[in-house]
Amino acid sequence: MSFLMYLADFLIYPGLVFAFVVGWFFYWLFRKLRARMQYRRGPPWFQPFADIIKLLSKSSIVPKTAHRKLFVWLAVVLFVSIWATLMFIPAGSSSAPIAFFGDLIALLYLLLIPPLVFVACGPSSSSPYGSIGSNREVVLMLAYESAFTIAIISIAFMTRSLSLSVIVGQQSGFSWLIFRNPFAAAAIFLCLVGKLHLKPFDIPEAEQEIVAGTVTEYSGKFLGLIEISRTLLWYIAGVLFADLFLGGGDGLPPPWCVIDLLIKASIVVFTLTIVNVASARYRIDQAFTWYLKIPIPLSLIGLALAFVIGG
Repeated sequence: MSFLMYLADFLIYPGLVFAFVVGWFFYWLFRKLRARMQYRRGPPWFQPFADIIKLLSKSSIVPKTAHRKLFVWLAVVLFVSIWATLMFIPAGSSSAPIAFFGDLIALLYLLLIPPLVFVACGPSSSSPYGSIGSNREVVLMLAYESAFTIAIISIAFMTRSLSLSVIVGQQSGFSWLIFRNPFAAAAIFLCLVGKLHLKPFDIPEAEQEIVAGTVTEYSGKFLGLIEISRTLLWYIAGVLFADLFLGGGDGLPPPWCVIDLLIKASIVVFTLTIVNVASARYRIDQAFTWYLKIPIPLSLIGLALAFVIGG
């Protein structure tokens, strides 16, 4: 496929609507389940959508002391990076809209952009709360990105492929990677908890201490873009884990492959919710130490296992 065809697919990608709807459902499911587990009623099904509509309808305020261009464009860069990430993730079928040998590396780079954007959001706003949140985000990112990258490399060694579509295709017939390399699966799952800022790793935006952390000064349409991006991150987290370790759509014909994938991704979201509800917030030093003691060793064991099996 030529570069122009890739560009056209990116600009008019209809899967963005699908990803937003599914991400919206996952985010609502997370909030509803969390509320029920805490003996609360929880939000109605339309609440995430209503929140985004409200934000997009409000005026955007840029602080006088902020770096205006950087402050504004960071929200746009976050959304575009998430949008680009969706192009590389198979949604039920064995191939993604953009698939080539090495797309797993491209996916790693794209998934690194959102935490870097959140790191830059704090200083760009000149808010003390944002700066503290950015410092915490940097420390946490160094920990979970290390484990995440090592675990992804172990998957590549085990499947002898750098193509996500090929990795999904190799798991047909219940030959799921979660059974073949549970250590890498556990490491990536724990890294997703950090990427989504769920407890016990929500310290970069601890509202009791630093309001909303790095995005404290964002409002209106800019905050709306950030919330849309976070909604899409829920889709990416659930579907990516299902593709990497649960066989994706298991090679089923449409629409059963999509239904199969969404059921698996929903189970991932349910498990993330249990971790969030059952955990208390760590201090940033505790979170960093915990990643050094558990997810990183798990990812290294997974890499060693991949060498043994793959070799």
